[in-house]
Amino acid sequence: MRENSEMASIPVVFLTVKAHWRTTEELLALGAAGVISKPFSAKDLSDQLKGIWQKLPKAGAPET
Repeated sequence: MRENSEMASIPVVFLTVKAHWRTTEELLALGAAGVISKPFSAKDLSDQLKGIWQKLPKAGAPET
């Protein structure tokens, strides 16, 4: 997705059964916006997605 200019800015969040910290680090290093490990409740999922969303660069804002 990162190589496709039309899709490169779309944030990717992984939902995974693997909760190993190394897997999370690898996915983040590959450009994932976030990694959420199962199991989670609907509220936990919502809270985690909001947290990830708030960390994303705002559209049109320069990246620092």
